[in-house]
Amino acid sequence: MDNLEHGKFVDKRAEPPQVGPHGERAILEIASQAFDLDDGLHRVVTFLNKSLKSRGLIFGLTRERTGQLKVTIYEVIE
Repeated sequence: MDNLEHGKFVDKRAEPPQVGPHGERAILEIASQAFDLDDGLHRVVTFLNKSLKSRGLIFGLTRERTGQLKVTIYEVIE
């Protein structure tokens, strides 16, 4: 069963962004999830899609003829 359905997905978009001590911009963590090595890359891509869909990003996973897996990042432009 999908780890995302078990509540292991942590969505941090509701938290306010952290600002540095001098008011400088900081990095905002959007979401996090741990993966077992045997989960496969497709689970990581699914996690990214669920986490970043609202920001207009889509991730794709394809197998190259060489057997390597290729991750592609798309930006939705409206």
